[in-house]
Amino acid sequence: REERKFFSTGSGSPIGLGVVEDGFKEGMGVRDGARLAARAVRAAVERDIGSGGRGMDVAVITDEGFRLLSEEEVERLLR
Repeated sequence: REERKFFSTGSGSPIGLGVVEDGFKEGMGVRDGARLAARAVRAAVERDIGSGGRGMDVAVITDEGFRLLSEEEVERLLR
């Protein structure tokens, strides 16, 4: 089984995966990773009609657990 550092699925995944492949850096922090994920989803939503509306959920999963970011936190990541 192949281990991957990131993954993308869904109709907009080729677009999102391109953003992640371009921006991923080994050892990046949680905030930078969340920002990259949000940028990838935004790019997919803007360019793929099947990806849904403009809203998105971004969650951070670490050894400490799962945390869903607020809408305001996601907006700040995308600035």
